[in-house]
Amino acid sequence: MPSLVDRKYPIPLYWQVAEAIKRQIAEGGLCPGDKLPTEKWLTETYDVSRVTARKAVQTLINSGTLERVRGESPTIAYPRMSRQTNRLSGLSEDLKKTGHAPGALILLCVQEVATPYVAEKLNLQPDAPVFRLRRLRTADSLPLAIHDCWYPLEYCRDFLTETYHADSVYELLDQNGCGLVRATQTVSAKNATAKEAELLGIQDGSALLHVERVSFMASNIAMEFSDMLYNPVRYDLHMELNR
Repeated sequence: MPSLVDRKYPIPLYWQVAEAIKRQIAEGGLCPGDKLPTEKWLTETYDVSRVTARKAVQTLINSGTLERVRGESPTIAYPRMSRQTNRLSGLSEDLKKTGHAPGALILLCVQEVATPYVAEKLNLQPDAPVFRLRRLRTADSLPLAIHDCWYPLEYCRDFLTETYHADSVYELLDQNGCGLVRATQTVSAKNATAKEAELLGIQDGSALLHVERVSFMASNIAMEFSDMLYNPVRYDLHMELNR
């Protein structure tokens, strides 16, 4: 049972309600993705007015504790993942550093002929052979991103195969003398297709963070082209700019 508000405290009632809901989340009474109890439940449980309950909910939405999709009840927000863009690193490495458990579901793992677009990104001849790896990336077992990556087969045929199962491609590249040292990256937005939405557990047409990256070895050879889609509700990019 949630803690009731105390009218003797010199703290606004809406703030006490918001803090009580946050305690429920911290204690596991409400989990990421759960719908918040109804406004009627909040008013009766905490013995406050509808105005107070609404203000508490809006406070939690503004702070990122709750998420609201138009036409639906607010839900408990998933933990956000942040990534610095001033250094080149793999998602698994970043998640581990921030205390999250990385995971992946392999969606496609195959040798194929590069499309004109992929060939251009990797500076390859048209129809050059590449290794393609498409994965659903997870954080703490929850869907976070879809990564679609291509590698020139000339440099990876001995260690990137259809039986790939390693946790980190970056570590595998390092171990085989193909470590990545720099990259160019473009960030944009797109709307999720029905299939992408299904994989990420979001609504069809939801906004996604779209990242394209070309990563190079020390020899200046393009070794990886990545087309990555992130759920922006759970993920953001941090950039440090100097002048």
